[in-house]
Amino acid sequence: MSLLPHAPTASGRLVSEACDPTDFARAAAGWARGRVVAEVERELEAARSIWESALARRTPPPRGCRNYINFLARLDDWLRAGVTPRYARRDTREPLVAVAEALVRRGEADPAELEKLRGKPRPRR
Repeated sequence: MSLLPHAPTASGRLVSEACDPTDFARAAAGWARGRVVAEVERELEAARSIWESALARRTPPPRGCRNYINFLARLDDWLRAGVTPRYARRDTREPLVAVAEALVRRGEADPAELEKLRGKPRPRR
C-alpha cells in the first residue's frame, strides 16, 4: 500500500513515499520548473491529508511527515513568491538548495535567489 495514495505523479508513482525531502530533491533535479511547482503542490496536498487523517484517527502520522510538509511548504513559497525561509533545519535546507541549484543550472531560477536561499554561513564554534 502506498503511503501517499492521493498524489500520483504523471508516471503513476509518488515522489517520496517515505516522506523524505532528499528523495523529492533527487527527483526534482531533472524536472522543469513548471513540473516542480505542480509536483510540490500535489505532494504537499497529499502529505497534509495523511497528517490530518492520522490525527483524526488518533494514530501517529508517518515518521517524517511533519518535516516533509514543512519542506514542501518552504519550497512552494520559494518557487511561487521567492520567499526565503528564515529558518530551516539542515535536512530541510539542503534539499531545498539542491532543487534551486538544479533550476539555476537550467536557467529557470535567478542565481541571486539561490544565494539568499543558501543564507549566510555560520561561524563554527
